[in-house]
Amino acid sequence: GIFTNISAPHQENFSSFSEKVKEKMKLFRNTQTLIYCKDYAIIDNEARNLKNTKCICWSKSLPCELKIARIDKETDVTIISGIYNSEPVQIIIPFTDDASVENAIHCWLLMLYLGIKNELIQRGMSRLNPVAMRLEIKKGIGSCTLINDSYNSDLQSLAIALDLLNQQHQHPVKTLILSDI
Repeated sequence: GIFTNISAPHQENFSSFSEKVKEKMKLFRNTQTLIYCKDYAIIDNEARNLKNTKCICWSKSLPCELKIARIDKETDVTIISGIYNSEPVQIIIPFTDDASVENAIHCWLLMLYLGIKNELIQRGMSRLNPVAMRLEIKKGIGSCTLINDSYNSDLQSLAIALDLLNQQHQHPVKTLILSDI
C-alpha cells in the first residue's frame, strides 16, 4: 500500500487530522508493506501501529530507506536526488509542482523496493504525462500562458496552482481566474 499524504480536502467529516489518518490507515491493515513519507509524523505514528506490516519510508530529513538529498526545480522538470541502500540515486520528472514531486517520490521508492533498476525507473519517469486538467500548462494567445487546474477545486489545490504560477517567469503580469471552490 502507499499512503500518499494527509491534507485538508475531505476533512469536514473528521474532528482532527489524527482521526482522519486513523480511518485511512484501516485501508492498510491487511497489507504486507506500506510506503509513505516519514516527514508526516502523524502518518508515521499510525503506520508503526499496524501489525504484520513492513513500513518503507522516504524523508527529506529523517532516517529512512530513501533519503531525499535535493529537489531542484527547473523550468519544466524537477531533479530529485537521494540515497537508497547507501547508493546515490536520481530521477528527473517532467513536473515542477510539489504534489507531483511527492507522488513521484512515492512511486520511485516503490520501484526501488521492488528491485527495479534506477535507470529503468528514470526512463519511465521521463515519459510521464500530466493528468488532464491538473496543473496543465498551455500556450495561450497574445503570448500568455494558461495554467488549467480545474481537476481539483479546493484550497490546497489552489495553493499548489499558485505555487506553480509563481514559478512561471516568462510573463511579468499574472492573472488568476477562479471558479467556485
